[in-house]
Amino acid sequence: MAGESVDRAMIVEGLRKLGLKAGDIVMVHSSLSSIGRVEDGAPTVIKALLEVLTPAGTLLMPTFGWSRPFDLANSPSNLGAITETFRTMPGVVRSLHPTHSVSATGARAEEMIRDHITSPTAAGRGTPYGRLIELGGKILLIGVDNDRNTTMHTLEEYVEAPYLSDREAAYLDENGREQTKKMRLFPGPHRDFIGLGALFRRREVESVGKIGRAVCHLIDAKRMRDAVLAAFRDDPALVLCDNPNCADCVMQRRGIQLAKLRQEDFTLSALASSVSPYPDHIADEMNRAGVYDLVVDRLLGEPVWRVPEHRLRRALALFGEEGITPSAVCCSADESLLDRSVELVKTVGARTAIVPLPPDPKPFLAAGEQNGIEVLFENHAFPSRVSLQTLEGAGAKEALAFNPSAFVLLGQKPFLGVFQSRIKHHVGMLYLSDATFGGDYTLPGRGNGEVKELLSILRCRSFSGRVVLATGPGGPCFRDLVEGFWALMESL
Repeated sequence: MAGESVDRAMIVEGLRKLGLKAGDIVMVHSSLSSIGRVEDGAPTVIKALLEVLTPAGTLLMPTFGWSRPFDLANSPSNLGAITETFRTMPGVVRSLHPTHSVSATGARAEEMIRDHITSPTAAGRGTPYGRLIELGGKILLIGVDNDRNTTMHTLEEYVEAPYLSDREAAYLDENGREQTKKMRLFPGPHRDFIGLGALFRRREVESVGKIGRAVCHLIDAKRMRDAVLAAFRDDPALVLCDNPNCADCVMQRRGIQLAKLRQEDFTLSALASSVSPYPDHIADEMNRAGVYDLVVDRLLGEPVWRVPEHRLRRALALFGEEGITPSAVCCSADESLLDRSVELVKTVGARTAIVPLPPDPKPFLAAGEQNGIEVLFENHAFPSRVSLQTLEGAGAKEALAFNPSAFVLLGQKPFLGVFQSRIKHHVGMLYLSDATFGGDYTLPGRGNGEVKELLSILRCRSFSGRVVLATGPGGPCFRDLVEGFWALMESL
């Protein structure tokens, strides 16, 4: 086969063995070189396809033009020799679309490409890709895999995958004037469509054969839709890879997680010292994790109230540029520094001060009320009974920054032994910090902090405070804390 040339008759035979029939509507993605040496090249492949389809069928190919602005008549297809040859053949029509143009010929060609430019999305309903599914069409991959199957993007649009984005692209209208097309649910960068092969085989979505040296897949578009949409219901990240070094899929998984967070009543935050000492690294790690609310306790290796003001303002400017909101500040429990704490909260632009629970919280509450600052008290050194008495004695309602690991280090069970008391009525924030009775900080849910139970019960109470990703000395790194949080959420 290596030295044998492939002629039209051989291609026709291969197409029919795959199951392509007269009257079919088929979208073809192809690589001419994968077939081997084809007599007369791309035109032979196209003629073979049209012979099998007959005039009753319809042949479509994606003919994306990457030049900007997109010019319907003149922008070449950048998807291989077969598509560019097809685009320029007599009787072939092309849809007007700046990013996902399709060329077509045959019985339903005009119907398939009609009004592509008016669709609010690039590949969804009302586009050639959506119509291909609706009309029971097929997808033919010649020497390429499902990473070239554009109709998979249609299914992402059908489920409105949270990682899809808005996009704009320029094109020339029928009068040659440059226009801008705004698109919703635009497909992003890397996808793991190749990983769907096992699902397609299991659900009998495709037939596989060879034409020349090219492995070919003929896919039933409706069966593909049914199989993939069912799989999407179980796994919103179905078509994203799990490579932690793939920045594209890490970013898109973050989009799924952010969509889940928007359904929660609580705000997910990060404790600065549990991320990094350095502001730029804090911003990078939080953006990677999709966490944008920051509780500032330490910066540059110092408690935040000891950081020189010029360095603090530089850090705050960086956070602002990176979309990070410092919403709470950990302040000193030294009453003599109370004025300094108030100024610090104002400088940071936060609305909440967090103070280690002092013997007398009243001065802190009064200062907060006078300055429009919410004051929360973290259980730090006091056991639960003393903490409860202190809060109730000060009339501090929903003012406890509940730190499970602090209770654990005092030998108490945070959920069964602490939360179930009247203290639950005072919780205004939850540190998702876990530790063992032996004194080691762990991933959330891997110590004795009963953080899964705490998170669960607070969600059941429509808790609208902060849940803060946090740990202590020698504890897990921030990325592991994030993964631990999402593992907890999946288990709830």
